[in-house]
Amino acid sequence: EEAASVRSCAAEALGHLQSRESVSVLLRQLEDTNAGVKYSAILALGRIGDPSALPPLRRLLLKIGNQRFEKRALRDAILDTLAKLSQHEAVENKPLENELQA
Repeated sequence: EEAASVRSCAAEALGHLQSRESVSVLLRQLEDTNAGVKYSAILALGRIGDPSALPPLRRLLLKIGNQRFEKRALRDAILDTLAKLSQHEAVENKPLENELQA
């Protein structure tokens, strides 16, 4: 499907730009019917590193579970991205923690 390929390439490009303004678009792509588009959006969200993507990614992870191969690939990508985003979130919150302890 050519349209899905275009959406997938767009998600990849947004990930390479690493612009937080792209996060809302990528989050909408998590609902795409095409697994390849979802996969590209997941990876792009991981590259951008915005912790606001954590809840939607967790919901998607629960939704897909341990189903068919393509969904297992999505599951693995989500788990990798969740780990990356959790690290970003910890780094971003560290200055706040230091201020609270001072």
